[in-house]
Amino acid sequence: RLQVNRLMLLNSFNLIYSLAQSRNFQCIQEYSLLLVEYFRYALKETDRFVTVEKEMEFVENYVNIQKIRFPGAFTSVHSIQPDCAEALVPPLVIENFVENAMKYALVSGSTIEVLINIRQEEKHLLISVCDTGRGIKPEILDCLKRGEIYRDKMGKEHIGVWNCRRRMEVFYGDAASMKITSSLGQGTQVWLDVPYMTEAGENRELVPKGF
Repeated sequence: RLQVNRLMLLNSFNLIYSLAQSRNFQCIQEYSLLLVEYFRYALKETDRFVTVEKEMEFVENYVNIQKIRFPGAFTSVHSIQPDCAEALVPPLVIENFVENAMKYALVSGSTIEVLINIRQEEKHLLISVCDTGRGIKPEILDCLKRGEIYRDKMGKEHIGVWNCRRRMEVFYGDAASMKITSSLGQGTQVWLDVPYMTEAGENRELVPKGF
């Protein structure tokens, strides 16, 4: 949880300081309330499933935070089948890929689109997060596809995708899959295929391994 939130916390302090300098108190109030909700969700226990509805509320909160940080830089649209709202997913997994789009896909001077689609297909919950941003360099994409931690030229580890892949393995074993495609200048597409399960459904006995 600390790995996920450390940079977010530092960026938030910097933005609040800048807003205070410009005396934009209304924006400070709005931003602070969004941060409260963000950290309330992000710092709670993450070893249990949450509903798609709860995860998407968190995603919307994160998106609103980024709209304040990067006004006009992106639009966000999501489509969720009604019967998927109560489906269970690991917390922070969907948000991670939306966050990646905000961190790495934005193009200076342009507006990109971030599209989230969640639907059920038989016993599968299919989740896609796609953007029209800058795309991923081939060498980085190959590393992510191999399930490895990417280390940049400065030696910094980027663990977000690796962490999500690992958590999906912990929660689902071999029953889930992740696919990532990307083209420079055209965007990135992430597809997650996980078991469709609800608290009252036939898969309610499925619990994370190792907790």
